[in-house]
Amino acid sequence: MTFSQASFRSDDPSTTHSAVARLLEDAGSALAEDRPLARSLIEKAWALLRAEEEAFSSGSLPIRRGGLAPWQAHRVANHIDVHLAGKIPIRDLASIVRLSSGYFARAFRRTFEEAPHHYIVRHRLELAKKTMLMSNSGLSEIAFACGFSDQAHMTKLFHHRVGESPGIWRRNHRGRAELNARCASRQADGENEGAP
Repeated sequence: MTFSQASFRSDDPSTTHSAVARLLEDAGSALAEDRPLARSLIEKAWALLRAEEEAFSSGSLPIRRGGLAPWQAHRVANHIDVHLAGKIPIRDLASIVRLSSGYFARAFRRTFEEAPHHYIVRHRLELAKKTMLMSNSGLSEIAFACGFSDQAHMTKLFHHRVGESPGIWRRNHRGRAELNARCASRQADGENEGAP
């Protein structure tokens, strides 16, 4: 009976859990005939669980009672970031971390301190802001690219959350960004002139 711990390393906790389960089964089988082997297999299972805990608890989110486990929070946040332009149903997020939709929604709120819908809208608005500053695309294109149903939908949410329309926000912030870039360029040119 041989086991390679490295062959089970994965970001997928289900793979780790399967490996731990196999190790414990093998340890149970070996317990009567080869106690040192059984002990070794149990130690490997424990090491896998410790490594998984360390890997996923090193995230920036604190662990909250009744919330998502760090690996679940990480996986859901990544999924949202990758799929912002499309529909993100709660049932899909819940299935990613193998929870019911109701339990997932409560655990998400405890972990991220806001409902999944609010979290998604906030991230879409942040993406819209970055896109408005970095491109000349029209607001309707930006709205669609950021996952809003249309420009009116983005405008309504943007005005509610930011306090002004996307067009006004874009003009004000783009002007500031361009002014800051020109000032930085002039400052760099001034420093280069003084260089030998």
